[in-house]
Amino acid sequence: MNLLTKNIPSSILFSLFAVFMLYLFGVTQLFQDGAEGLYFFSGVFVLLSGLNILLGLLISKMFSDVTARKIGAILVYFLSVLISTFFLFPLFIEEKYILIAGFSLFLIALFPSLLVVWGIFLKYLTDQLRLTIDSIFENDSNSKSSNAETLKISNKSGKILFKSQMDKIVLFEANDNYSNIYYLNENGEIDKQIERLSLKKIENLIEKYDKSFHRVHKSYLLNSDFLLSIKGRSQAYKLELKHVKKLIPVSRKFDINILMD
Repeated sequence: MNLLTKNIPSSILFSLFAVFMLYLFGVTQLFQDGAEGLYFFSGVFVLLSGLNILLGLLISKMFSDVTARKIGAILVYFLSVLISTFFLFPLFIEEKYILIAGFSLFLIALFPSLLVVWGIFLKYLTDQLRLTIDSIFENDSNSKSSNAETLKISNKSGKILFKSQMDKIVLFEANDNYSNIYYLNENGEIDKQIERLSLKKIENLIEKYDKSFHRVHKSYLLNSDFLLSIKGRSQAYKLELKHVKKLIPVSRKFDINILMD
């Protein structure tokens, strides 16, 4: 039942989109009266919705992998287009116009398919990144710090995309599907790097090893060692950090007393 309820909204949206685009493509001109056109569009909507719901449910049961399901959704889109073209269109459209209408529906199916492909590609980029913490309980002999854990972000081929000692990272800031990392470079100056990693993924990893970092807001994960002052009043606190010009908002759910200890 859960799979069915998840599949219904996307199937209905695709069907509504297809019907709307067919209308914009001027398919109504192929009908002699409005009633015939209404029956046609209603039939397209019902057929596309039903096929996408049922075939989508079948794909969901066959595959547990999210990417496989998304690819299956694309195949379902085009399969429903083929079925509509050869079984529904002949009931309403003259034979010489069937392929034209079917090709229009094929072009319409390309748009949601491209969106799905784009989502798969973004997931692929995310999966290429591997977040690790090196030397978790070891001290770097070249570092003056007694806490020299190192955060390293690398891809699957092993190429290091970002590397910095944890005690030099000031702040993580959510930026859509990316995270802005504010850290001190080799010259002791604040620097920023953007990586395609969710703030939640970063938080889940570093909270196991470094208690200095706190998720004070849905968009901010900061190193309390760089905290200068707490400004504002209850329910509207803002934090001032070393090396960071802007004030960091604090969520109402966050216990500010943690930073006051």
